[in-house]
Amino acid sequence: MYDLIIIGAGPAGLTASIYSSRYKISHLIIGELYGGMVSECHKICNYPSEVDINGMELTNKMLENVKAQGGELIPDRVEEIVRHANSFDVKTLGGKVFESKRILLAIGTSHKKLGVTNEDEYLGKGLTYCATCDGMFYKDKIVAVVGGANSAMISALYMSDIAQKVFLIVRGNELKGDEVNKSLIQERANITVIFNTTITEIIGEGKVSGIKLSQTYQNKEIIELSGIIVSAGAMPSGILIKQLGLKTDENGYVVVDQEQKTSVGGVWASGDITTASNKFRQIVTACAEGAVASESIARDKRVNR
Repeated sequence: MYDLIIIGAGPAGLTASIYSSRYKISHLIIGELYGGMVSECHKICNYPSEVDINGMELTNKMLENVKAQGGELIPDRVEEIVRHANSFDVKTLGGKVFESKRILLAIGTSHKKLGVTNEDEYLGKGLTYCATCDGMFYKDKIVAVVGGANSAMISALYMSDIAQKVFLIVRGNELKGDEVNKSLIQERANITVIFNTTITEIIGEGKVSGIKLSQTYQNKEIIELSGIIVSAGAMPSGILIKQLGLKTDENGYVVVDQEQKTSVGGVWASGDITTASNKFRQIVTACAEGAVASESIARDKRVNR
């Protein structure tokens, strides 16, 4: 019986583990991907201790601290959480069952999809949701990056160093995010931004060879290219949220109070899945929410031993 099981091994979950170790809370972290979506980031320049670092390097630094503090990690995916009167059973894809008095959901978000027909059939065949994972497959080729916020701009900048040509396809009429990234996009000669446009169809026999747009570009409805990188944002991973019956906002994000407590007793939530931090979903705010949750759990442990 653990005092706490942390589900998710991104910045929120890893920080919560560090603080939980310091508070002497017996806990376990279960996470399918250490670092979560952060591990896919090409370049991070806004984390306070780092001038310039990639996501995997930052993840490894966090993991080193977690292990040094005595945190226990299991690389697995939680499939089901069963709630009892004073405890929870946590069941994993690997067939293991763990028991805990408290749960901290730090499961992060998943990539938004394009929403076009047969999208899943092209995954790994010219379509990807991670520029740093698959970017080198498109060396000296033409690619499209989909999205208009920081993640899309960073992906486009990364691909501009690899690909011959990058089309940045933006649903709205402006880029949203850091002014620095906007300036860099404008400076790159091989990046073309197409506003007020979406992809309506993927073209290709067995692999991507082009895309059809919602409006013509230079009198063309179809752009010939070899790769599509979708960086259109993220959405909460909803299965466990629904199982626990947590209150969410209209977009599916978990509603929490100032202690990161959810609407269900014994369950806290931190990181990108929550409505906290003024909905400013950054690595540093995820870490802060993990720390706040851990402190709240420590107080709850003292009261409810």
